Amino acid sequence: MKSILLLSLSIVINQSLAKNSHTIVLSIFYNVRYLCVDPQCSPFTTVVTPSLRSCQSACLINTNCRTAIFDQSNLQCELFIDIVRQYGQMITNENVVTMTAIDNRQLSAISERNWIINGDAETGPCASDSSVISPTDWNHNGTVTQAYYNNTYSTHKSTEPGPSDRGNCHFYGQASSTTTMWQKQNFTSYFYSLIDDQTVRFNFSAWIGGAGNQDDAVEASLMFFNQSNQMIGNATTIGPVRAADRGNVTSLLFRQANGQVPSGTRSFEVLVKFTRSSGTYDNGAIDNIVLILNE
Repeated sequence: MKSILLLSLSIVINQSLAKNSHTIVLSIFYNVRYLCVDPQCSPFTTVVTPSLRSCQSACLINTNCRTAIFDQSNLQCELFIDIVRQYGQMITNENVVTMTAIDNRQLSAISERNWIINGDAETGPCASDSSVISPTDWNHNGTVTQAYYNNTYSTHKSTEPGPSDRGNCHFYGQASSTTTMWQKQNFTSYFYSLIDDQTVRFNFSAWIGGAGNQDDAVEASLMFFNQSNQMIGNATTIGPVRAADRGNVTSLLFRQANGQVPSGTRSFEVLVKFTRSSGTYDNGAIDNIVLILNE
């Protein structure tokens, strides 16, 4: 990129532009455009503004706006709901300025976002029989399967105790005695300073369970890593949920853990391990795996 300048600006919105004047910090990238790779990623509005400052103002007075892209060649200003939720990349683009708001509105957006991709098993195909269908967007080892509820081989039904928003599918161990799935994600650089100031906390949760009196176990572990890909602190583990915990009833129970994101964290990994206790199928199951960050 020929020219990229990162600035932190405190901009006070004039009373004529907003009902209440307030200070908002912007990170500004010159000659750079944010390119979306998600087909659902698009600006919620595009307006023509006479200047960069006018485009800034258009974003800052709109409570839905987190990011704005200003094209100086045609004066088009594209407003996005939240760049953090949209996966893409920065590309060199002359005469284009990308601006991202760093304020309480964006922090609120962090707290609403699940950082785990396909934690609810609703992305990609699901098994309706004894076939092995590996989880979409997860690395895996063994027969861990993304399966429909009411699949007789996983034994878990949509009418049994579990999350009210369980959707159509869940994850279960299938035939392996031990099987795992994991994913590693990078945190957005906009929040590094907040993490390093030790102001960011996490909430890690999932619905975990098994079938009847079987003790097939599922554990989900969360680990944080620094810029050198070295693990920071200890792993946080939720589960397993044993048959005694479930009262020998086929069900999924809610489990969660909270804590502070360690200073220096730049990425995280979630590892889910399924362990069969007996029989030929591992009916240990998990659904709605969620990692939320908040201040």
